[in-house]
Amino acid sequence: MNFHPRYLSDDVNTAARILHNGYNLSMHGVGGRLHIEVMRDISKYLEKAPKLLVYFYVGNDYTLRAVGHLTFELRNKGMSYLTSRKDWSDLFDCVIVCARKPDFYRSHRPFRRIKKPTWSVVDKFEPGEVYQGGNLADFSRLTGWCGQKVIYFGDHIFSDLIDPSIQQGWRTGCIIHELAKEIETRSTSSYRHTLSWLIRLERLLNEAQSQRQEYRTPDLDNLIEQWRDERRRVRLELKTVFNKSFGSVFRTYHNPTFFANKIRKFADIYMSNVVNLDHIPLDYVFYPNRTYLPHERLVETLIDTGKLGEYLHI
Repeated sequence: MNFHPRYLSDDVNTAARILHNGYNLSMHGVGGRLHIEVMRDISKYLEKAPKLLVYFYVGNDYTLRAVGHLTFELRNKGMSYLTSRKDWSDLFDCVIVCARKPDFYRSHRPFRRIKKPTWSVVDKFEPGEVYQGGNLADFSRLTGWCGQKVIYFGDHIFSDLIDPSIQQGWRTGCIIHELAKEIETRSTSSYRHTLSWLIRLERLLNEAQSQRQEYRTPDLDNLIEQWRDERRRVRLELKTVFNKSFGSVFRTYHNPTFFANKIRKFADIYMSNVVNLDHIPLDYVFYPNRTYLPHERLVETLIDTGKLGEYLHI
């Protein structure tokens, strides 16, 4: 497929805006064609998740606030369906719609009440009320939420996670729906077998090239070229198994993608669905695995396997 990534990105972005907001890109009303279509048959687009309701009853030590880009009409329709409650907003301490992220994080736009519209300044968040617009600075001031005692879940790196992480130091959780399919593919026996063969093949190439410095022969040169061809074939197979045109969302051959690097930098945890946390207690603390740099790998591996003493002849 011959394409320029910038043109593709611009066109997809424009199409998404029109679908969500209509041609006038207005934040008022019911939204664009996509919103109208979804509201016509909400059950066609949303799947009820009974386990999700558990997260709305987290006890007095925790508070829930929903901040989203959707219009109130669509959010009300969707949440009423998901929770089977017309008073779903009572499950949250605060609900904000039409936040216009990522402008929400950088602008000084004031909050405005939706259920009981007034022109008065919003100086506190009232339970059961729904607010429109606003900005992150006022949100933090009114709620007192700051630093690592806050965890914010979103499904978009640039519109959801970067600014809260940088500006307020919030903990962040990223919802990546494609992750479920990636894990399913990586768990197949054929993928594991192919990946194992690639790793062994690269080790053979390293050893053969080291030997070639002392024992260079035509047969060895031919063997190395055959292994290199095989490596190219296997690498392409591992890439296209995820997507024939683009490969994996998270990896380009052996390197993490730009998207994966952003996830590692700005998301403390990530998952395909928030209900993946079903069996995790609220007071559980996640500790990240150590990331090895190339020059650290030997010593760190020896420490992990308990063979450092053997290596140092202790």
